[in-house]
Amino acid sequence: MKTRFYIRKTNKSNLIYFELYLTNTKKRIRVSTKQKIFSLKDWDDKKEKIKNLSSTTNSTEINQFLFEKKASIFKRILILQANEKTENKIEQIILEEFGLLKQVEKTHTDIVSYFEYYIDYFSKNNSISTKKPLTKGTLKTMRNSMERLKDFIAYKKIKKLDFHDFNSKTYDELVNYLKSKNYSINYIGTILNKLKTILKASHEEGLHNNSDYQKKFYNKLYEDVDHIYLNKDELLKIYNLQLEDELLENVRDIFIIGCQTGLRVGDLTSFLKSPKIIIKDNKEFIKIEQSKTSSEVIIPLNSMVKNILNKRNGNFPKYVHKSIINREIKRVCKRAEINELVEIKITKGFTRETITKPKYKFVSSHTCRRSFCSNAYREGIPIHFIMAISGHKSEATFYNYVKVKQQDKASKIAEFDFFK
Repeated sequence: MKTRFYIRKTNKSNLIYFELYLTNTKKRIRVSTKQKIFSLKDWDDKKEKIKNLSSTTNSTEINQFLFEKKASIFKRILILQANEKTENKIEQIILEEFGLLKQVEKTHTDIVSYFEYYIDYFSKNNSISTKKPLTKGTLKTMRNSMERLKDFIAYKKIKKLDFHDFNSKTYDELVNYLKSKNYSINYIGTILNKLKTILKASHEEGLHNNSDYQKKFYNKLYEDVDHIYLNKDELLKIYNLQLEDELLENVRDIFIIGCQTGLRVGDLTSFLKSPKIIIKDNKEFIKIEQSKTSSEVIIPLNSMVKNILNKRNGNFPKYVHKSIINREIKRVCKRAEINELVEIKITKGFTRETITKPKYKFVSSHTCRRSFCSNAYREGIPIHFIMAISGHKSEATFYNYVKVKQQDKASKIAEFDFFK
């Protein structure tokens, strides 16, 4: 039996964890001590205690607390082993010592109950990653994922799914169940990703010691679907379309602005409620804080956006809800004859499907962002400049939005001296 105190490297809050390794069964029991340090530099890995006593508040008391808890755990386990040898009781001792057992017994004793708590708590309180409450979009996705998990539990005819019950077998059963409902691979992947968030958060809170969600079997299913984007000529057709209907004109103008700025539709519609332009060096910019990432982006206005403002006496289009934009933009694109037949391949359930429709039927508010990134990329704008506007944090994520055909890529490569 071996023990240690340590700081989890992936833990941004610098929480001190306790680990007990049972050499006979090779099982590790890890829990949070609920104690934390100011900086990773304050921690002594060899001595398993705080070494910089000045920067962390109550550091002497924390060190004493860790020493006493370790001694108490050893003593209780020795007494237990004199009578019987049960891993569950050893784990119970550790949870009791760090004040976690009472919490586990009374609240969040299964995955769904913690799921509900997580959604409710972080809808009002700041999350660890974003430092603010979860957005409406994230909450909607979380609730949706929880409902699919509840469907699975009902299908299994069990009362609840405990933390310790989730393993590779449960994972496979869940994936197969979701596939049997004919959900797309990416939708299933989103559900699995949100479930992993719940399993990780509950584990880090010390509610359970099942770390199977970290194993290789737990993959986030993902499929690169060839979503459409609109090229410059298609956008020009939409831009020049004569519309007498005020709603359609408003939707069209919002859509064009989205395609020229790369803003997420939620950020764009929020901006339209109280639009502001900043001017620097005689150039006009939109300045906005993205709701998803909390990062600030500053976007220059191009001539197409300026022309929209000019015809509206310097005003932006009126606010329109996302659902209305998604519905009406298809009508606008149909009138603009964006009717090229497009094939989209997607996996639903256990079957790979090919969906063929006129292009306008695939257009939605999210097409704006893909069109901006793809057109900017085709124009040769450096990726880091495009990302500075789109707000993407990694090139991998950015390339998911760039929908450029292989011929376009080959043509760009052909411009280098090597191929001349």
